[in-house]
Amino acid sequence: MTATGRPATVADWLVEAEVQLKFSSFRYARLHIGLTDCWSFCMSRMDDLSPCTSLPLPSENLVAIGWLDLSSKVERGHVSPEFLERLKSLCKEPWQPVVAAGRHACSLCQYDAPEFSDNVFVPYQGKIYVAPVAIVHYISTHWYVPPDVFISAVNACPTMNSMEYKRALLANGGRNLTSRHLSALVDQQFK
Repeated sequence: MTATGRPATVADWLVEAEVQLKFSSFRYARLHIGLTDCWSFCMSRMDDLSPCTSLPLPSENLVAIGWLDLSSKVERGHVSPEFLERLKSLCKEPWQPVVAAGRHACSLCQYDAPEFSDNVFVPYQGKIYVAPVAIVHYISTHWYVPPDVFISAVNACPTMNSMEYKRALLANGGRNLTSRHLSALVDQQFK
């Protein structure tokens, strides 16, 4: 530490960051790029079909899909090309009630990891499945196979941002995700 109390070296900063991260749901990843160690904050890892708790959204109907890191134990294999094309179309310009303030680099890639920042919300049978758009990359590059219910949800999902899609969101527990409800939540938290 310097006389001003700021970290003097990267190692000092990392010790300080580790202490702060103990109280946060966010984690960091160490990446080796040439001879340099780079540290990157990563999205939260959540098990498939668990409650999606990493987003500040007031809905019990949100279900996590595809929030992967190196420790994730998931099925690997083939998916149908039709499913992957449908998922790509949903992820192209996804509707989101909130947006990320940063980008996530794929922690499964060893080198040249692509970065992502959006999430896709897929309403189906009383739930809204939330996946990072990185799920397309996880499937096509890392052979990730999402749960069958998510595959069914994607195949049944109306076109993104259509009136049918918005109706499906409302019918599956997404009323609290509308801008009016989110504005009220923010107002309550910052009073």
